[in-house]
Amino acid sequence: MVMIKCFTYQHVNYIEDTLKGFVMQRTDFLFVAVVVDDCSTDGTADIVRKYAEQYPNIIHAICLEENFYSQQKPKFPLYQDIANSSKYIALCEGDDYWTDPLKLQKQVDLLEADETLVACCTNCSVVDMTGDVVEEKRILPVVRDNKSGRYSLRDFFDQSHQYPTLSVVYRNTHKKEVAEKCKIMRNPYMGDWTLWIALLCFGNMYYLDEVTCAYRINPQSLTHDQSKINQRRLGQAQDNFRLIPLVASVLPEEYQDIKKRLTKDTAWMWFALANAHKHLHHYIKMAGCLVMCGLKDPKMLYSKIIHRNK
Repeated sequence: MVMIKCFTYQHVNYIEDTLKGFVMQRTDFLFVAVVVDDCSTDGTADIVRKYAEQYPNIIHAICLEENFYSQQKPKFPLYQDIANSSKYIALCEGDDYWTDPLKLQKQVDLLEADETLVACCTNCSVVDMTGDVVEEKRILPVVRDNKSGRYSLRDFFDQSHQYPTLSVVYRNTHKKEVAEKCKIMRNPYMGDWTLWIALLCFGNMYYLDEVTCAYRINPQSLTHDQSKINQRRLGQAQDNFRLIPLVASVLPEEYQDIKKRLTKDTAWMWFALANAHKHLHHYIKMAGCLVMCGLKDPKMLYSKIIHRNK
């Protein structure tokens, strides 16, 4: 019924929490966790193999002997057979973990009851490296009103939704179409964000306002590595100018207003690029980007500056 997709690399201090979250799930259906270790050198693979031996009906270990990420080699062929035969896909990285033993059951029950739902997500807590809770619930709302219920593609763009990747379970019925849209929107910074867009083209997301999992702030991860975060911010801000028109191109025809908004509203992109240059102390480039932002939308620039000054 469900394939859990888990990628892990150098997570020796965290992966056991992740695996425990999988094997503790109580369901009335079969599920399997495909755990791909991308050639870790810190002992992560040993823990993954141990759990695969202890729980052969749940943990399916794929321990690579070469690092696929550094070579930009696709991992999908490694678990394609299991993915193709699974009705739903669940996501969780090797440094995050699930805390509710009924997480999968709750989400699958919602999806089984309503075929117009394409995915289900929940809220999550935020923990530090040692597992101590930093936020009992995410301070930034997963959805704008933080109420359980159905949310559409239009809500996604109008309300700036954020879905915790580790909480998502999605329907695997539009594999080819979703894969094609994700390929068009492919980028090195926001793979999960573009996946939500591709999925929402085929149905609604159900948000369950319960904490079922824990997102770990790992300073060694791509997202939180302070030595690389400013350069990553710049790369993402620069890539927005290429990515956003591609996002617009994959939206269904009934979202013409959003398509136009995405392609015409570039002021926020210039502001994001200015902010990225500021963090790298590129002040002349920052000034140039702010001028472009002001030319595109002077009201937005003014409101941003006033908000920051407050």
